[in-house]
Amino acid sequence: MSLIEQTRGLRNGPYSIYSDPTICDLIDFYNLRWSVYNRFREEFIPIPTFGNLAVLTNEFLVLRPSSFADEDCEGLDNLLAELKALGLHKPDHLKRAKGEGKVGPSKRRKSNTHD
Repeated sequence: MSLIEQTRGLRNGPYSIYSDPTICDLIDFYNLRWSVYNRFREEFIPIPTFGNLAVLTNEFLVLRPSSFADEDCEGLDNLLAELKALGLHKPDHLKRAKGEGKVGPSKRRKSNTHD
C-alpha cells in the first residue's frame, strides 16, 4: 500500500471518518480495519467504525491499516519524525496526566491531623 497524502480543512472538534464518503472511498474504510496515530501516546490505535476522532486546531491525522506494522509502511518513520518536529502543543490536561504540567491549588480543605 502506498502513502496517500490529503490536505483538508478539518475544524477543531469531533470528526467521523465513517461520515466522510471521500475518505471512506479513498481508503476502503468500509471493508478494512484502520488505526490512527495518536501523537500524545506515539502509537497507532484502532478506529471504531462509528467513533469520532477529536481534531485539534492545526492537527494532522495519520491512518494505516490495522493489520500493518510500522515497517510495512514505507516512509512512515520519516513522516512521523517530520510531524513531531512541528512542535505542536500538548493540551494541559494531558500534560498533567503524565505529571508534566502545573497542578493548581487544591480546592479541598486540608484536614487537621492534630485533633
